Amino acid sequence: NIHECARNGELSKVKGYVEADANSINATDSKGYTPLHWAADWGQVDVVKYLLSKGANPQARGKSGWTPLQASEAEGHMTVSRLLREAMAKRTQQPAAQPVVSQPVVQTPVVQTPVVQTPVVQTPTVQQVPMQTYPTVQTMPTAPVMQPVVQQRPAVVQQPVQQQPVQQQPAGSPVQGARTTVEDTRATVEQVNALIEMFGKKKAN
Repeated sequence: NIHECARNGELSKVKGYVEADANSINATDSKGYTPLHWAADWGQVDVVKYLLSKGANPQARGKSGWTPLQASEAEGHMTVSRLLREAMAKRTQQPAAQPVVSQPVVQTPVVQTPVVQTPVVQTPTVQQVPMQTYPTVQTMPTAPVMQPVVQQRPAVVQQPVQQQPVQQQPAGSPVQGARTTVEDTRATVEQVNALIEMFGKKKAN
């Protein structure tokens, strides 16, 4: 069968089984192993490459729970382990396409809203009144205000008044005081007469 051919590395026979039945590539035996399990466990590099290229599942598990990668690593087949890791990485990055279910298109009826026309209110035009121009009033120059000239009077210098010394008469007898008074009167009379004569002579001249 295909499992024995994969274990023994018989690539041509494995290809014959796959071409005859495409489902045989992931077929399991009594232990739950696929042809890829047996090829990985026995280190058959060419068979592993071919099975992976045809879509063999690198993550398939047998009844023991082992994957083809665990089987190859347990036997130390480094090249087969690398091929299985790369295939698992690609399978993780490119998930299987989900079938597209077409949804029926529900058409929503279009409700037409009536258009309400708003009447246009015309605003009356306001005529602008021309502005009146007034003649320019010429302002007369302001005459300078004459300040009155205040004449300053010369300051009057007060001359110091010389006080005449008062002659103190010695205290005498009443007779001496009377004599002095008579003498003074006589002298005054003589001065008056002298003045009269002087004025009389001026008039005569």
